[in-house]
Amino acid sequence: MLKIVKTKLQEDTAGKIDELADESHIDTSTLLSQLIEHGLKIELLKRSTQLYAEGKVSMWKAAQMAGVSFYEMMTEIKKHGVPLQYGVEDFESDIKTLKKLESNI
Repeated sequence: MLKIVKTKLQEDTAGKIDELADESHIDTSTLLSQLIEHGLKIELLKRSTQLYAEGKVSMWKAAQMAGVSFYEMMTEIKKHGVPLQYGVEDFESDIKTLKKLESNI
């Protein structure tokens, strides 16, 4: 479902958006939607990476928050030089999961 949102832009910014829309052969509304979606993805990745770096969320949770796969989140974290946070509790949890999977085979 689409929602109509009103916003105010600086005249210069609006002009650049109009020019880009013309060059891209799409309407301004479509371009704005694409730009917002792109910016939102970047911001969600940035915030979830920061929360992971601070130890506030797991990598799985960070990936969920950002709306990306676990592997995409790993790539993002690596790109920003954030060290992996994998402690004894994580290891023990992974061992339990592996044992459960093994018993189901």
